[in-house]
Amino acid sequence: TGVTGWCLATYDPNSGRSHRLVLDCKGPGGFIELAAKLNPNKVQYGAFCVSAEQAGTRVRKFVCLTWVGDEVAGMARAKVSMHRQAVDNYFEGTVASLSLTSLDDLDPDVVRQQVGEA
Repeated sequence: TGVTGWCLATYDPNSGRSHRLVLDCKGPGGFIELAAKLNPNKVQYGAFCVSAEQAGTRVRKFVCLTWVGDEVAGMARAKVSMHRQAVDNYFEGTVASLSLTSLDDLDPDVVRQQVGEA
């Protein structure tokens, strides 16, 4: 099997009030491939890999993100703050955490800048 470069999770529509997260999709590419899978009707949590050099060695690090699509209802938006940190903590080696809410936030140059500042 290939290397997974990104993943997205969303709330399980069959979990009732438990707010259980399930894998929504994943892929081998990077942020641009992930961004194409963000849904304006969903809250999605995810991570993608970036390469960085540390002490002369290339290492993979995670950037976590929270996506709240612009068509997500108010109650669903409210529970995001309760779950964001738990999702970020799931990924070891996280170097940045992004909150994205609009297509304007998906500019790879802006994301690159935010990750670089972390």
